[in-house]
Formats: sequence, C-alpha cells, structure tokens
Amino acid sequence: VDSSTHPLGQDGHYVDIPNPRGLLPPAAPEDYPEDFITQDTLTDLTWATCPSGTSGPDCLTGTAIGYSFLEARQAEGPCTILNNTNEGEGFAGITTWRLPTPFESITLLDLSNPEGPTLDTGQFPGLPSFVFWNDRFVSGTPDTAWYTDYENILLQSRTVEDSLLVRCVAGPPLERGQFRDQADG
Repeated sequence: VDSSTHPLGQDGHYVDIPNPRGLLPPAAPEDYPEDFITQDTLTDLTWATCPSGTSGPDCLTGTAIGYSFLEARQAEGPCTILNNTNEGEGFAGITTWRLPTPFESITLLDLSNPEGPTLDTGQFPGLPSFVFWNDRFVSGTPDTAWYTDYENILLQSRTVEDSLLVRCVAGPPLERGQFRDQADG
C-alpha cells in the first residue's frame, strides 16, 4: 500500500501481520479435474473456489444461485450437494462441506487493495456478487442471520428470507478467540 496516498496505520499496511496470507491459487485435484478448490495454509480450511451454481477455473460456467439462509442450511442445501457430488465421494474428494462461521468468512478479507473488493479475485474469480451467507443466526433472533459483504467489508445481518450466495468450506471449524501460542514472547 502506497503510504503517500494512504496514511500509515491503515489496515492495508498490516495485511501480512502477524502472518502473510496463506491462500493458494485455485486448483483441481488430479482425481477431480472439474472441482476447483482454494486452500488456506494458515487456517487449514479448504474453500470451494466458485459460488454455488458456478464451476470451472474461472467460475464462469453456470449461473450463481442465491439461497435463503434456511435453504442454505437445510439437508438439501448447496454444501450437502457438494458432499454428495462425484457419486458420494464429494466435491474434490471432500465430504465435509459446510457453511463458514462468521470468523472463517472474514479470514478471506484482503485489505491490501484500498479500493476494494476485499475478496481476492485471483483466488475466487468470476464473482457476480460479494455477499455470502455464514452459518449463524443472530443470537436471539431466529429471523435474521449473519452474512459477509466482501465489497464493503461488512459482517452484517439480514432476514433469513433474503437470497444470497453461498461459498462452502471444509476443515476444522474456526471460532473467534482460538489462538495458538507461538512461544515467541
């Protein structure tokens, strides 16, 4: 980030602190050449590269499908569909796809581009929208749920009937407040 146009102390100056970003370029496993995934080496999460309804290396095959929050979470929802793909072997050979937690979704924020968007389109290409459901209702309100807006850097709530995109994730769930002692002081 250029400090002449963006003063020091802005988020973009600290993108790699405490660690550099760990997103690998989209790739398809050898046994599943049509199933593109984006792996995060820092969080050990694996993301479906394309939003539900799209596929291919550029995510331009198909049409992105919006789901209500309740549709996204149900047994026939988009992440379950991924789990049952490839004759039950799962999308990219993974059968543990699910909606991300709010904390997991914000690990994808890329603050190095002060003009936005904040979702790296190299790792997540062909985006028709930057708004995706998370897996949680807002506490105490069964009619609203959390979503992440990567264009406007928001973790917000919306009514569960709204139609948003879904990007599924696999891996051990990350929760806010999980820290690992680096034994460095």
